[in-house]
Amino acid sequence: RVNVAFRRWQQRAFADHFGVPIEALTMRGERAPRLGGVSYDWAELYADPRFERLLHGILDLSSKYLQRSGGQLSSQNLTAFVWVEVFKHGDAMSP
Repeated sequence: RVNVAFRRWQQRAFADHFGVPIEALTMRGERAPRLGGVSYDWAELYADPRFERLLHGILDLSSKYLQRSGGQLSSQNLTAFVWVEVFKHGDAMSP
């Protein structure tokens, strides 16, 4: 449950930072409400050049895959939501 709440926080933080509609990031219509008194700023991650390189790499590879498989989208039309989850050794969470 902690990872579910943390993912929802990350969805809200990502949507705010990148100007993406929250509905584009939630799965199966799940809610990611904005809670009062909670900061959704994650500048340490989003300002890191390694994160930017990872995100652009994912978008570039996704665009190449779509082009080679007959898709019409380019990386400018794609959004990749990158999130983190924290588990102890041996932990797992079923989908």
